[in-house]
Amino acid sequence: MDGLSVAASCIAVIQAADQTYKIISQFVRDCKEAKSDLGAVSQELSTLTKILTQLKDIVPDGGGFADSELTNNTKRDIRDIISSCSVVAREIEDVLSGHEGRLAALSWATRGKRKVATSKVLLETNRRALSLAVDTITMNLEAMVVDKNPNDPRTYVLMRYLNDLSSVAGSVCDGSSRPATLKSNASEQVLCKLR
Repeated sequence: MDGLSVAASCIAVIQAADQTYKIISQFVRDCKEAKSDLGAVSQELSTLTKILTQLKDIVPDGGGFADSELTNNTKRDIRDIISSCSVVAREIEDVLSGHEGRLAALSWATRGKRKVATSKVLLETNRRALSLAVDTITMNLEAMVVDKNPNDPRTYVLMRYLNDLSSVAGSVCDGSSRPATLKSNASEQVLCKLR
């Protein structure tokens, strides 16, 4: 995934998450005992997909953003996290495909459940890291707006973009997708002040 842009990487993982979700749905139909465990994984995949959709919209791949080291490092880290999400989705698919047939419930209970629980934790960790990346990029955009001349017409467009972005962020990320911390509350207050 190194050669892909951040947006293309997000799209690839969104598609992989959709495929994994379909496999989970089929597995749950065959193995009812896995429903609660895999329901949590499905929810994590859904939330990850929402964050990836938001991320692909705010991370420009051209030079217009800011050619700072922070931005380049952030993009590299984001691609690494996205790549990790793709690997975890494939691992979940592999685990579930290994527990088919009449003994699916037994093999799920003895081996599959533990492996998928580990994968869920990895997905959650990656999702939280991507959520922080979204916050970091948004804060960087906010700083760019503050530094701009208020009479510059581009400032108006950027402010409008940030307002739209914060509206989308509010509708996409519910309270369960981010931990409630002083930092997240402070960043939310900054977004509200920009409106």
